[in-house]
Amino acid sequence: MWEESMGQLLRRITKPLNEFDLDMVEEIEGILLQMKSSIQTRSPPSEMESLLNDLVEKLTLREKPSKVTLSEIASFQNLCQLIRDLICVQEANGGQPTTPIAKYTALGCRIGHVSEGSSEYEEVLERIKTSNSNASAISVRNIFRIQRCIEDEQFNTAVGNNTTLFHASNVKNFVGILSR
Repeated sequence: MWEESMGQLLRRITKPLNEFDLDMVEEIEGILLQMKSSIQTRSPPSEMESLLNDLVEKLTLREKPSKVTLSEIASFQNLCQLIRDLICVQEANGGQPTTPIAKYTALGCRIGHVSEGSSEYEEVLERIKTSNSNASAISVRNIFRIQRCIEDEQFNTAVGNNTTLFHASNVKNFVGILSR
């Protein structure tokens, strides 16, 4: 997960993560808000070009977009959020985390491997099969349990109607999901 997030980041920008700080991310997010406003108010192209140049410089983009759309701005906002999340994880560990456990701990999570053949493992496999019409095309390699400690503490079991959920997403999204 960590490597995929870093890979996504490095495919789009040239500056190493350790050269960013939260103030820089906020500055970039401000440029993106100005760009969004520029599109919405149909500002002159020269204004957008200037903002785009600022974005390329501050974010150190590998490729300058030829045209900026609201969708592209949203993509850059997601990139900024990823940078913010990775910076926060690094700061929580006093620098670059070295072990997978330290990375999850910095996200406020616990991770555990679910043993093959256990009732929990079999239950997850069954849920996958029943929720997917083409379950034979799915190959499960490992199952992990990830718990967010803060959510466990705040969860009210007395409400009832509890059900186990599982989440599938592109691996590049998980740092952001777990950090919130």
